[in-house]
Amino acid sequence: MKAKEYLKQIKILHNQLNQKKQELQDLKDSIADVSATVIDDMPKTFSAKSVSGANFEKKVVWAVELENVINAELEKYTSEKHNVINQIQKVGNPVYAELLYKRYVKYEKFEKIAKDMNFEYSWIRHLHRKALEMFEKVMEEYEVR
Repeated sequence: MKAKEYLKQIKILHNQLNQKKQELQDLKDSIADVSATVIDDMPKTFSAKSVSGANFEKKVVWAVELENVINAELEKYTSEKHNVINQIQKVGNPVYAELLYKRYVKYEKFEKIAKDMNFEYSWIRHLHRKALEMFEKVMEEYEVR
C-alpha cells in the first residue's frame, strides 16, 4: 500500500462513520415520528402492544443494532487515527509531519495548509510530495500495511 492510500484510510473510515451516524439519526427521527403518531391516536387504556406496532419495534431494534455497529467502527476509527498520527510523528521532519497531519488527520485543503504554514501553494504541493516520500520510508521501516 502506498503512503497516500494508507493515510487516506482514516478519512474513508471517518466518512463511513458519519454516514452511519446520519443513518441512525434518520432512523431515530422516524421512530419519533411513529411514536408521536401512535401516542396521538392512543386508546384510553395503555398497553405496549397498542403503542408499538411491528414497524416501530423493528425500527427500535435496527437503531440499537446500528448504535452497536457505530460504536465498533468508532473504536476502529480511533485506533487507526492513533496509528496514523504515530506514524506521521516518525517522519522526523517537523514541517513534513505538520503538513501530513493537517492534510490526512485534519482533512485540510492545500490552500489552507499553505496559508497556515506561511508557504506558497506550489511549495506546499512540493513539500507534500517530499513528505509522502519520507512517509513511504517510515512505512517500510516499520512495515506498515
